[in-house]
Amino acid sequence: MNKNPHSRPPVFLRHSHEDVGLAKKIAEQFVSSGIKIWLDKSEMKAGDSLRRKTEEGIDGCTHFCVLLTPSSIKSDWVAQELDEGFVKHIEGKCQLIPIRSNLKVEAMPIFLRNKYAPSIDPQDPRAAVEELISAIRGMTKPPLGTLPEAIALAQDIESAYSPTALVIAKYFVTRSKLGIKFDPDICIDELAKELKLPIDEVLCAVEDLESEEFLYRFGHIAPDNNENLTAEESLFVEFDYRWMNWSAEEDAKSVATWMVNHNNSSPSPTEISKALDLPARRVNPALCWLEQEALVDLYRAIGTRPFCCFEVKGYQHRIKRLLRSQVG
Repeated sequence: MNKNPHSRPPVFLRHSHEDVGLAKKIAEQFVSSGIKIWLDKSEMKAGDSLRRKTEEGIDGCTHFCVLLTPSSIKSDWVAQELDEGFVKHIEGKCQLIPIRSNLKVEAMPIFLRNKYAPSIDPQDPRAAVEELISAIRGMTKPPLGTLPEAIALAQDIESAYSPTALVIAKYFVTRSKLGIKFDPDICIDELAKELKLPIDEVLCAVEDLESEEFLYRFGHIAPDNNENLTAEESLFVEFDYRWMNWSAEEDAKSVATWMVNHNNSSPSPTEISKALDLPARRVNPALCWLEQEALVDLYRAIGTRPFCCFEVKGYQHRIKRLLRSQVG
């Protein structure tokens, strides 16, 4: 694998046999930019199984790109691998990027029409591919080839999310005092200035995080970059462990253990906080993790700060099943 710290994790590029020429042009430009790419037979050795190697390529990628042309959308093989890539995307394991060539958005599969889908000229794809490379890296190239410090740090983290998305997630994780919605919130334009990143890149990353229900935009004022932005509670559940000295999942298991050991299926967040000596900043993501796993219901209302709810209803049989699965 390329050891260049500014390169991105592997990209899988799927195409039909008829489009191999254009696919090779795209792949060559990716490689010259320091991005490792999986391209069908280029990754195979004598005796390899095409199906097995393809599955390895899909499993190992963090960006699944599919070249959509009038011929490829008729290919059953491309459709099958696109389904696999879409499942990985839904599971949060990779980014899914359709690449169009001589194909209108309306001709794409319905579930791809709301995705970023750059259009590439098969005769001269260079400019469009360069934009695609920038999108995969999560930023445009700054002057003199230097990277903003925040992005340079995020590049070292292996993730399906772009460096810009990670920087935004880190902003909310490290600035939040309670780990709940509207703590904090900021104008998107001000966020871009504070992070010293191009507004277009920030908007793209915000859309990616918003599509995963990690961010929430509110207070619409044209233009779009004057909207306010806050983190959904799921963002702290997903990203706390990267930059804080705790994990929402591990804290959640501590809460679950306490509920079972004390036979308390309806504690208040205040009880949990005092019993486990955890601040609200850690209790809230832990409770949200349990809620996401359908182990508890959280009773929410206005005025429950510093907590995300006023009462927890636990499903003891489900919680016990979780705890038993952790033993041995």
